[in-house]
Amino acid sequence: HTRPTTSLARGPKQRRSMSWKHAITPGIVLAMALCCLTTSTTSSIHDVGSLFHDDDGLNSADRSTINRDLRSNKPRSLETQSLDDPIEFAYLIIHYHKTGHELSNSLVYQLKQQQLSNNSNIHLRKTNAPKSRWSINESSKCTDFALKPGTITVLASVELYCDVDVLADSLMHNPAEGEGRRKVGVKIIHLVRNPFSLMVSNYHYHAQFPTPETWVHTKNPCLPERPVGLNNDITTLLTPNLQSNNIMSIQDFDNISSNCKSLYQTQPGLESATFYHHLTSLKPRVGIRLSTADMIFEVARMANVMIQLRRLESLIQQQANVHHSTRLPIRVATFSMDDFIAEPGASMFYVLDFAFGSAVSQREKEEGARSYEEHYIKMRTSSEHVTSGKRLDTEELMLNLREDEVFGHPLSRVENLLNEILVEQ
Repeated sequence: HTRPTTSLARGPKQRRSMSWKHAITPGIVLAMALCCLTTSTTSSIHDVGSLFHDDDGLNSADRSTINRDLRSNKPRSLETQSLDDPIEFAYLIIHYHKTGHELSNSLVYQLKQQQLSNNSNIHLRKTNAPKSRWSINESSKCTDFALKPGTITVLASVELYCDVDVLADSLMHNPAEGEGRRKVGVKIIHLVRNPFSLMVSNYHYHAQFPTPETWVHTKNPCLPERPVGLNNDITTLLTPNLQSNNIMSIQDFDNISSNCKSLYQTQPGLESATFYHHLTSLKPRVGIRLSTADMIFEVARMANVMIQLRRLESLIQQQANVHHSTRLPIRVATFSMDDFIAEPGASMFYVLDFAFGSAVSQREKEEGARSYEEHYIKMRTSSEHVTSGKRLDTEELMLNLREDEVFGHPLSRVENLLNEILVEQ
């Protein structure tokens, strides 16, 4: 069973229902089944090909079986996977505003929970994340990573504007090499969301009473976002990737800014009103245009990171093919927040399977998925961060954004990019 790949393009009511128990089977799709096949590397790559060695730790019989399964597109069972030690990996969780604040905490808990098993030797620890948003290495134009093996790092947005070979080098750098700790790879869990459902959730979240965020009382949603790093304009950083992939152009950003200025503090009675006052006073179909303008750079970041990680995966796969290797030192799994909302148990199982493969038993992953599903059902009624299913106008507002002459096209292109990546995965 593969997880849904088209749920993002549909509304919550149209999304098919699937019990996580039905999704959990020993035969997982090939992309997940190969999740633990990685190789060791030095602390600096320089040549991406150096990640791949002739001696990949598999005997000829294992390699013959893998090649046969690859040719037949047959998923390999978890029991036949390589048993690489999870503590020799670095785990990176990337999320954005309204794509997994609560979820990222739950993922860390579930990943660390596996080490509590009586039969587990996994000892992962969460590390203090480097400052990511608005902070970059001025030379590379990417967030600086220092990912030690056996650690989980959570980043709320990342700035990735460097070449992908530089990105691979940064990810695979091993700060613990001097401690004698081996790092065989990095597993990236990328939490994303359909841009239309994200924008509606963002609007509902900030317009609720009382609002969970105090900055909506002081922020002007139409002002340019703060510079990245020393003095790098975010639009200038984002545009090359987004424009070359036909996602967003400078004109799109200009149109959104102009539309925002035409709405903010221009309506009768709102000439000096706060952003929050606008959200609670304007009709929802108008208020959501303001909140969407404020959020547009976060969605643009998400699209840019999807493009960069896609290129990174392509680079790693190309080198694997050149070296006839089945092991991938850097693995990326993109998970939709929409799927976590619709199928929390199944989605958590896939995360655990991606992270641990056969190093954690099928039963333990099922129990972890069941535990998360129970937790999520309780949390969605009590947490202010979870807005899904609590508003009756969600579908209507999503449709309004789709048909909006300013927001509809750029958000649809981000949606198409995300769906392409999920289908490829």
